[in-house]
Formats: sequence, C-alpha cells, structure tokens
Amino acid sequence: MWVGVTLLAGGLFGAAFDGLIVGVLTPTQKSPDRPGDQEARRFTKQSMKIELVLAGLGAAFLSAGIAIFVTV
Repeated sequence: MWVGVTLLAGGLFGAAFDGLIVGVLTPTQKSPDRPGDQEARRFTKQSMKIELVLAGLGAAFLSAGIAIFVTV
C-alpha cells in the first residue's frame, strides 16, 4: 500500500514539475526558441509520460493494497 502511495504521489508531482519545465521552455513572442529547446521539450514530454505511467501503477498498487487490507 505504501509503495502505491509513493508511486502515485511521486508520479503526479513529477509530471506537474515536468509540465512546468515544458511551460518554461515553450517559446513566446518575446523570447524566441533557443538552441536545444526542442530537444529539451521532447525529453521532458517523454519524462512526463513515464511519470504518469508510474502514477497509474501506483494507483493500481494502492487500490490493491486497500482491497487486501479491507478483506483481511
């Protein structure tokens, strides 16, 4: 159960942080695209997907742990 809580919380916080990084790296009219920003955005988006998968895995572990705890 605690592994599920850890994965769920860590995955959600990691995905939120990656979202902030993507927002910072996204060019605007005042700040043009710098060299390396496209690669960094692509890497950060991949990292965000991995974090969301870990959050889903954590939710599965947490729900399984709760189900086992309730039935025993």
